[in-house]
Order: sequence, then structure tokens, then C-alpha cells
Amino acid sequence: CVCVEGEHKEQGPQNRFKLAAAAAAEVDAAHAAALAHGESYGIRKVENVEERNGIRSFPLQDMNKVWWEIANLSQAYYDDLFAKGDVRG
Repeated sequence: CVCVEGEHKEQGPQNRFKLAAAAAAEVDAAHAAALAHGESYGIRKVENVEERNGIRSFPLQDMNKVWWEIANLSQAYYDDLFAKGDVRG
């Protein structure tokens, strides 16, 4: 848990939490719901859905200026990612 006293700096969309959806259709449904109900939930921004390498995703910014990404990611995706290790060298 992080506690910030006073005014915090707004983070950009590159610094975000990621929520995994089971299928691409769920990402599309979440995007439609965010657009439809954004005002009532205080969603500040909803970006377009994009697809890269079979992964559909979109970022949104909540009422507290926190960025989230909703993407169709499986456990296999994370297993492969961690199996590669730190590739920054």
C-alpha cells in the first residue's frame, strides 16, 4: 500500500494496473460498458481498443486519475513471460 500526503503527481497511461479478461469479447464488452457508464462511475478517459499479437486491450483512467488496462490475457501468457526472465540484460 502506498500513502501519499498532499497532492500526488498524475501518472501517465504507461504506468497502469492490468486486469485480465478471459476472452477478446469480454474486452469489447468492458469497453462498451466503460463508454456507456463512464460518467456515472467518474471514468475520466476511455481509450480505443487495440489488438497486438492476438491480445485485445484498452486503457482507461478512473476518477482518481489511476490508469487501468483491460486485456484478454491467459495464465499461459504470464507463464511464458516469467519463463523468459529479465530480458533487459
